[in-house]
Amino acid sequence: MTIVQIFDGAVDKMIFGTLTVVVIIVVTYHFIIKYQENKVHNELKTLIDEITFKPEKKWFDKKCNIAISTLGNRYSSEINYKNPHLSTVYKALVTPDKWILSFRKSLQTFIKESKHLYDKLPSPIKEQNVCIHNNISDIIDIYNNKQYNKFAILFNNIRSIFQQFRTISNRNRDEFPNYKISSLEESFRNIESNASIYKFFSKPVLYVKGDAGSGKSHFLADIVNTRMEHHLKSLFALGLQFNQIEDIRDRLMNIWCVKGSWDDFLDKLNKIGEIEKHRILIIIDGINEGLGNHLWPNVLAGIEADILQYPNLGLIISARTFSNTNMLDEISKDKATITMEGFQGMEDEAIKYMTGKFGVTFPQISNFRKEFANPLFLKLYCQAYSSSTATMPKSFLDVIKHYLGKVNEKLASKYNYQAALYNYTQQVANVLTELYALQKTTKMVKFHKLDDVLKEVKNILPNNIVHSYLQELVSDGVLISYIDKQGEILIDFNFDLVGDYMYAAALIDKQWKEYIGRIFDNGIYEATCVLLPLMKGIEITNYHISNISYEHRLQLFIDTLKQRFSISLDAIIEIEKIKNIDLDLFYEILPVLATHSECHSIIGMVNNELKGMSMVERDQKWSMHFTINHHNPSRTELVKFSKWAASISRKSASIMPDIVAKQAACILMWSFSSPYRLLRDVATKATINLLQDKPNVLIDLVDFFDDVNDPYIQQRLYAVVHGCVYRGKCCESVELGKKVFEAVFNTPIVRPDILLRDYARCAIDFINQCTPIDGINIKKIEPPYGVNFNFNQCPKRETVESKYHLDETMGFDKKTVFTQNKILSSMETEYSNGVCGYGDFGRYTFEAYLRSWEDCEGYSASLLRNYALDIIFEKYKFNANVYKQHDYIINKLYRGNRPVMERFGKKFQWIALYEILGLLQDNYKMELWESNNKNVQCNGTWDPNVRDIDTTNTFFNYYNEDNLIPKYEPLEWTHVNNIPFKVKHKEKWLTSNEGMSKELVSKSIIVKDDKGEEWIVLYGYNTITSESSTLTIDEDEIGLWEFIQAYTVHRKNRNNVAKLIHKKGTQSRDMPEYRNDIYCLFYKDYYRSASYREYAKRTMMDDWKEFNSPKTLYQIGYRPYSFEGEMSAYRLNKLLYSILNLKDGEKEGEYIDINGKVVAFDPSVKFESGSQLLVRKKNY
Repeated sequence: MTIVQIFDGAVDKMIFGTLTVVVIIVVTYHFIIKYQENKVHNELKTLIDEITFKPEKKWFDKKCNIAISTLGNRYSSEINYKNPHLSTVYKALVTPDKWILSFRKSLQTFIKESKHLYDKLPSPIKEQNVCIHNNISDIIDIYNNKQYNKFAILFNNIRSIFQQFRTISNRNRDEFPNYKISSLEESFRNIESNASIYKFFSKPVLYVKGDAGSGKSHFLADIVNTRMEHHLKSLFALGLQFNQIEDIRDRLMNIWCVKGSWDDFLDKLNKIGEIEKHRILIIIDGINEGLGNHLWPNVLAGIEADILQYPNLGLIISARTFSNTNMLDEISKDKATITMEGFQGMEDEAIKYMTGKFGVTFPQISNFRKEFANPLFLKLYCQAYSSSTATMPKSFLDVIKHYLGKVNEKLASKYNYQAALYNYTQQVANVLTELYALQKTTKMVKFHKLDDVLKEVKNILPNNIVHSYLQELVSDGVLISYIDKQGEILIDFNFDLVGDYMYAAALIDKQWKEYIGRIFDNGIYEATCVLLPLMKGIEITNYHISNISYEHRLQLFIDTLKQRFSISLDAIIEIEKIKNIDLDLFYEILPVLATHSECHSIIGMVNNELKGMSMVERDQKWSMHFTINHHNPSRTELVKFSKWAASISRKSASIMPDIVAKQAACILMWSFSSPYRLLRDVATKATINLLQDKPNVLIDLVDFFDDVNDPYIQQRLYAVVHGCVYRGKCCESVELGKKVFEAVFNTPIVRPDILLRDYARCAIDFINQCTPIDGINIKKIEPPYGVNFNFNQCPKRETVESKYHLDETMGFDKKTVFTQNKILSSMETEYSNGVCGYGDFGRYTFEAYLRSWEDCEGYSASLLRNYALDIIFEKYKFNANVYKQHDYIINKLYRGNRPVMERFGKKFQWIALYEILGLLQDNYKMELWESNNKNVQCNGTWDPNVRDIDTTNTFFNYYNEDNLIPKYEPLEWTHVNNIPFKVKHKEKWLTSNEGMSKELVSKSIIVKDDKGEEWIVLYGYNTITSESSTLTIDEDEIGLWEFIQAYTVHRKNRNNVAKLIHKKGTQSRDMPEYRNDIYCLFYKDYYRSASYREYAKRTMMDDWKEFNSPKTLYQIGYRPYSFEGEMSAYRLNKLLYSILNLKDGEKEGEYIDINGKVVAFDPSVKFESGSQLLVRKKNY
């Protein structure tokens, strides 16, 4: 076969020659690689022949796999929730070369920023801080000379530089204000988060600590498993394999079946690492399991010293934490250390992942228990209830017994006994509870001596399995063992929760009240409180005990409501008493009750009471509880409940009983009255998440809440309808569409609230597209709606000022005067008071939104301001005396464009604004913001853009209140980091043959994922530099900033577009693009909503446009979506979306085909990657 045939007829001599060179280079390259592989193999063979143990090629992997299999259910590569907080550690241990390069990028940014700031310092300050320059030089020297053993010093220099600049800024604010070091601080924070890794590279030992079940074993096993996939060698051993008294070094060699001396073994391992050019990690998990507390303390430092003397070896050791102490505490000082915290801070994401893997339904209580942050406990729970026949538990005691039964079934298979006849696991657990109950000491303790346990267990288990059975229970996470300071081996339940409930149940059976004075464990008290009504039919509040006061019993009752899977009738009676005594306390309990169907009478009572109040009274009694009446508004039970409900999986929400979903939604909807934006916004997303697939429940709630006398609640009611229709099955409900139509549009007067109208209209329109709604006049949902208004109705300034302005001379107190007059001053438009003393809201919000109508005859922003004041004080009865305490405090604490907490006065201002916008929509034509077209009907909230919350995305982490769900590490394959050729001439490299080649462009446009599949970049930007492993402070570093954007053109016009790009050149941004994000469309407005149709029509967004020369039609291939305070993403244009036959995926930023496969996505939504839009090449 000729070269011509290979390259499909490329017969041009110059091209032919080039192709020939390419082929030769490729062949030569592969020959070199093959030669190197053979050389390494021969060297290894020679070395292996010299070692007394003779490992075969896969020896390391086989030994690691044996250890991993020994872990049992502690590790599974299939059920593997990747903790994003640990992603950098994974990268450093699994792909250290890649981590070094990514670290270089971060370090390069810090160095350049530091050098830039240092050069700008005034001479006297620079002379006083010459150490900054010296530290920069030291950092460059350490990194460029690959002095990894000095990485800890390098990091200390980085920290020193940053601290010095901060000191300079604090001492010289006029010459060097804080904002000048903001970029430096950001780059420092990125580096600082990797402190443990720098220590590991300096001294390759890593100590891993954490409570039982926090994920230590899984983490280390996953590191080992992933290193094997990357062809990196490791050795893995488990603490539980040290089950007899012998020398640690000998035991390790026995575990790995190695003969010879320890020193010789390490020396040969080091040489293998040297030949293969990577560090071999010796990883030992759980060294204080089994006999570990006895074996390891005196030899650990020696083992560390043995291994660290070899440059190609590293050591990782984990140990379990007991009572806040860890046997690694002393030796790990000033060394790389990680403390595993399980799923803490990401419980909801982990629960969502695990329930999806096991197909488990959780009790609605799950989010409240700290145990579900423990990976092992969460996994054990899911395994216990993965069967479709499993009966849902009545309490955690049932969960525990079911879990023990599952362990017993597993061990029955191993030890050949019938699990149905002999529940040995439960019986061993009963031994521990009996030992606890029989204690005669004044202070009962949980841990029991191994000898005492063995003595009792021998009466239960066959003699030949006693010791091994207990060890199995430790391995499976049922029990825990450790050696105390006196050398005594102690045994207890692995999880506090398991022990608390088991001990409490045993004590209740033995007349619990007799033990009261000797129980010093709050967990047992709490478990008792939960179990009493189930086991004895009585609540602790009615359980008369002389040495526990009623107040203490009541507090226990309140604290443990979260732990209950059901609420008894006596408990409901007790809760009703609390309501009559302490309303604030009752409101804190209420969210806990919402997920219990037994509490329907309490929820119904609350609904009727709150609905029967005026808006002002409801704000005073209900809304203020979640603001100033609570010491920390962000930690109220309603905020916690909202975040939980917003985060549960769609599956969990869909299988939630309708009565529970309705009760939960009711409590959430009442929070819509609050001026606390975080609560109101998260509760809105939470309600949508619960109801998106429950149209019948939503219809009932529209029935109930539609006529509540608070526009804030009405607006968000229909925002919920809108979100449910766009995100879930509610779009298929004709009944829902009819209900909203009747409630909002088929009325004598359509409420003049532009937000409410817009949410309702767009919801009905979308339902009608999915399933045509018969029997309604669909034209009635389109504006205008005929509510009469004209500018002559606006009162004069003198009238409103005389009616509403207060003064202390009138007998009002200072706070009342402030609260009322704050509304008047805040509403001042630019010249409404005759001078320039405007209010921020009046000018930058109120007047700005009304400006589209400023050319209308009779328009006056100041007159409309006066009309708004009448709405606030006359129509909605704002009472400064009621709101003064709140608004006076809040005004001082919360400021900003989107403050987390607003005044109640601001709430009324927003209500008035949206009502006036609705009146203008019905009576006057406007000028469009986008195109400046005049005399246009206002059709919705997208122009002018007065939209309040995007109900169509799942984002709910407003104001970065929680860093609960961090983004994952960047996807490295989505862009090119380095120029794909060697730069020969720095001055002319861009115009060189290499620079002008297609390779540079094609590798940026067509990228390959980790599986080798090609993706096309439709939008993206990136900085590409010459490949370098060194740091530089040279500002002339070779590199380029590239910007990629796709155009949709007719096939016949591709050459014309290519000519146009060539004519304009690629050194500037002269081609058409979106210079700004599209802020006024919701995420799922694309591509069928009324909003999208109107916006696209007015802006001609989806029309074919024409390049000036040559005459060629095109469309930009992407749309830049963004919504303030929420999220941003790049969307496909409608044409590509339709051609590829796509739909939105369940996750934001993804497009899927009819089979559910991801075809296009923006990685920046879920990953710490730059904004891009990629599509699979084979689908394109």
